[in-house]
Amino acid sequence: MKTVHTIKNKKTSGYWLQAINKVSTSFNLASRDINTVMKLILKDLIKELGASAISVWTLEKPTDFMKIDASAGLEKEYIRYFNKTDRVRIGKGIVGKVMVERKTFYSMNIKREKHLDIPRWRKIMAEEGFTALVSAPMFIGKKIVGAFNVYYKKKGGAINIYQRQFIEIIANQIAVTIENIKNYETIEANEKKLLEQIERVLYLQKITDSLALGFYESVENSLKPFTNYIIKLLGADAIAVFRFDKEQDKLFLEAAYGISERHRRFLEGNPFLKGQGSLIGLSILEKKAKWTPKIFVDERAAKPLRILMSVEEKTSLGVFPLKPRGEITGVLTIFYKYRHDFSKEEIGIFSMLADYIGIALMNIRIFNSLAAEKQKLGSMIHSLYDGLIVYDMENRIMGFNARAETFFSVRSQEVIGKHVEALSGDKNIFLENIRTISALSLKNFENTDLTVTSPENKVFRITLVPLRDEEAGQIGSMRIIHDITREKEVELLENNFISVAGHQMRTPLTALKWILLAFLQKELGEFNKKQESEITKAFKSTTRLINIVESLLDITKLEEGRFTSIQVNMDIYSIIEKATELSLSVIKESGRKINFIIDEPPRIPIIATGDPSKIQMALQNIIDNAIKYTNEGSIRVSLEKKEKTALISVIDTGIGIPAAEQKFIFTKFYRAPNAIKHIPEGSGLGLSIAREIIFQNKGKIWLTSELNKGTSFFIELPLASTKN
Repeated sequence: MKTVHTIKNKKTSGYWLQAINKVSTSFNLASRDINTVMKLILKDLIKELGASAISVWTLEKPTDFMKIDASAGLEKEYIRYFNKTDRVRIGKGIVGKVMVERKTFYSMNIKREKHLDIPRWRKIMAEEGFTALVSAPMFIGKKIVGAFNVYYKKKGGAINIYQRQFIEIIANQIAVTIENIKNYETIEANEKKLLEQIERVLYLQKITDSLALGFYESVENSLKPFTNYIIKLLGADAIAVFRFDKEQDKLFLEAAYGISERHRRFLEGNPFLKGQGSLIGLSILEKKAKWTPKIFVDERAAKPLRILMSVEEKTSLGVFPLKPRGEITGVLTIFYKYRHDFSKEEIGIFSMLADYIGIALMNIRIFNSLAAEKQKLGSMIHSLYDGLIVYDMENRIMGFNARAETFFSVRSQEVIGKHVEALSGDKNIFLENIRTISALSLKNFENTDLTVTSPENKVFRITLVPLRDEEAGQIGSMRIIHDITREKEVELLENNFISVAGHQMRTPLTALKWILLAFLQKELGEFNKKQESEITKAFKSTTRLINIVESLLDITKLEEGRFTSIQVNMDIYSIIEKATELSLSVIKESGRKINFIIDEPPRIPIIATGDPSKIQMALQNIIDNAIKYTNEGSIRVSLEKKEKTALISVIDTGIGIPAAEQKFIFTKFYRAPNAIKHIPEGSGLGLSIAREIIFQNKGKIWLTSELNKGTSFFIELPLASTKN
């Protein structure tokens, strides 16, 4: 079992906010029976939460046993079992632990829930078909009065932070309702005041309804209906709500109703300090309600405030701290023109309303903050140079920024909220582009290039990025669309230049090579040793230059898709043998002490699909690279059969590659600094050619390396189909 934070769920904060408003209107604070109250809201709650059952557990005084006070969806036998037969004690089971640890718990697998420490309880819940459970504490201020349980028979993933807050807010509203019901015992003790008390409680219901409905409104607007009810019900003349700033230890006026402009200006310009000097500051310091029937003579109030109250003809003052979830966030202040003695009943009512206002103000700030963050994030996304398409876990499009609109000539309203498959039946070619991008098979952080022809010829690099919550659970994905049309055009020009220049250079270089060879073979006459040495150097340089030109032409053909390739079944080990045959002679001629190891052939040939000659070229390039940068030690070539692939590894004990340079190692013309220092000559094309060949043969190539210890290259090729 774990404490819930953010868990996969598709409904947004706005949805749960509306759900709170909707359910809140079903509370009936005037009822004397918790079951009567719950009957009105349980259907809505089960529907909103997608739950199978819910229950309200309270503490049975003076014992430390819990009991089910109200429920929906639970069998009578289940309720009777826990209320009569097998009682739940505080600290035992999930409900008991919620009462002790005072926080919400969530279990996705009741059968394996370690905190459900009584096996027979786990068994009876399993027999009821319950698989998951959310249990939230019910608070009134800091006091915990019970637990609110939500049961699921089908796992719907996990709940997110907004659904958790919804459950916790409902739990607290139920707690307040239960407290009101208990207060009826006091009300009934005084028959003469019964009707008056009921009327007041009914007004409280209207007030809480208005607060719930005012979540989307400003604080000032939320207070208006509240103030109207208070003035009508209790004869108050004005109210004010102050916000407590912890950093400054001061109280600032948040909203007021029924005060003069002069009074407002004074309160706005003179924030109250926490502590002695005013009833308002004292209320924050002691975290208790404070009141006075005659503020003019009350030394707890500062002199400027007493003078202002006298000028404003306000005699009595009540201050009630706002304590949502036990945290002081401000105060509710009630003003009376004439002397008013606050009764216990009124103090209780105002304290309860202060809690409601505190929750309402907290929610307003939370959702305003969320809205501001959402707007900020939206502005950032829409300002991105790259296109962005955001998806939920069901592949519905949830975001489509301005750059994507430009790329595809599609407005976000046309695709937001639609499932990707819903775009396939549309004849609109622009929507078809979006569907094609969405259907690309990519792993997280993998990218691929895509060419589109409408609304104009473009080449995009598509990158898949997962979206995760704060607990690293994936909640969706996004595809970043980077326009590389210009880069591709430049690359094409570059390749065309290389191709033309390469062909123009190859013919004279080849002629020069053969002339030099003729000299070396003394077909053109005798020459001395110095001349022979110089001609030999020229011959080797010309040969190296021809090899570079051939490599340039090869990489150009590969990038342009003009490198002819066949796909046949091939014995991988035979390719390794051919590729390493020349390498042995190269090592021997170099005179270096390198132990070249080729693993024994597998008992059963490993057959892969690809172009044998091209794969051999790629492997030869990698082995040549290993030989070039290994002075001594060993080079080992291995072959291993995986589930669907053949894995070739070339492992050397050479100079290695610095960690910062490894990501560039397959880049055309790139050579690591330590490689250049080791051997100045080199084209930086061998590994680039190998990579392109392996990719064109539907394989993968990667490396691991440690500086001064060696490098391991790995080639993975798809196995041949068993049908072949």
